[in-house]
Parts: sequence; C-alpha cells; structure tokens
Amino acid sequence: MMVLASLVSAYAALVLFVPSVGAPFMTVLRQLAPWAVAAHLLGGSLALVLGPWQLNGRLRARAIGVHRWLGRGYVVAVAVGSLGALVLNSQAVKSR
Repeated sequence: MMVLASLVSAYAALVLFVPSVGAPFMTVLRQLAPWAVAAHLLGGSLALVLGPWQLNGRLRARAIGVHRWLGRGYVVAVAVGSLGALVLNSQAVKSR
C-alpha cells in the first residue's frame, strides 16, 4: 500500500509542479481556480504519503509522539485537499 500511495503521490506532485504534465482538463481547472488545484493536489499528495505511516505498528509503539504528529499532519492534509476539491467541484458546476 505504501509503495502504491507513494507513486500516486509522486504523480500528483509532478502534476502540481510541472504544468505541462497531466490530463488536458488540468489546464481548464488551473484557469478556473488555480489555488484550489494546488490545495487539492498538495493536500492529497501529503495525505497519501502520511496515511500509510499511521498504520505502522512499530512506529506507533516506539515513537508515539511522531505517530501523533504524523496523524495531525494527515488530518490537516485531508482538510486542505478536501477544501480544494470542494471549490473545484463548485467551479465545475458553475461553468456548465
């Protein structure tokens, strides 16, 4: 799971930082709400990277403080990514 999540996260980061990479509809989305695209891609990418570490029992047993901070980061990343997705959805509905 960690390997697949990391690959998807790397693709999202690539789409975020290299504008020529990605599906053709990304150019339209970047014109509608550029900060929402960035929030969705960055938040989702961080959530995918941090999420699998929350399931690591050894990390939880040995470094509970690190586990808790990773969990807080995960929750913030999900919130940021979700907010970006919500704005993108509302923009897409408006543009129809």
